[in-house]
Amino acid sequence: MFDKHSVELDWGGRKLTLETGRVARQADGAVLATYGETTVLAAVVAAKQPKEGIDFLPLTVNYTEKYYAAGRIPGGYFKRERGPTEKDTLTSRLIDRPIRPLFADGWRCDTQVIATCMSHDQENDPDILAMVAASAALTLSGAPFMGLTCALRRRPMIRPSPSRGVSRQPTIHHSTRIRRWESREVPRKIGSRVPTRLLF
Repeated sequence: MFDKHSVELDWGGRKLTLETGRVARQADGAVLATYGETTVLAAVVAAKQPKEGIDFLPLTVNYTEKYYAAGRIPGGYFKRERGPTEKDTLTSRLIDRPIRPLFADGWRCDTQVIATCMSHDQENDPDILAMVAASAALTLSGAPFMGLTCALRRRPMIRPSPSRGVSRQPTIHHSTRIRRWESREVPRKIGSRVPTRLLF
């Protein structure tokens, strides 16, 4: 009945699945990314007409991770969940910074990228998964987005987890634009504007 597409690939010894057409079909682009038992839904919606009187890209990125993703229910004094946590805000920025310069010059249509953690297995952090899913959803959305991005952590292991005895200290995230399968040098003009982005 619905046009579903799914892609599976091996990523760090585990299966990464990117699926579209299953949920959020009214969005311009939606990707359900699953790694281990962690699942993130990224949905993209863009306005059809440009906003007048602005000279910037009206891009909004929101990442949300609720208690239900880990199977918990808020209790105690606070019965409801509060606003975005610090991690939600930082993850939203991690998604925003690499994709913003990849839109076509002059794109002035309101664009929203909403990433929601649907399930969390307490072993695979959903922030990197959200960055990959958001990039894939933007590629499918029809917005003038100039290429896919992927993300990684600067650690010896791709997926640090408490069960493997690895401490969860703050890490540096890198977002990488996928262009070709061979590497090439980053032009100075691009490198000075976005120092953490590497072109492939």
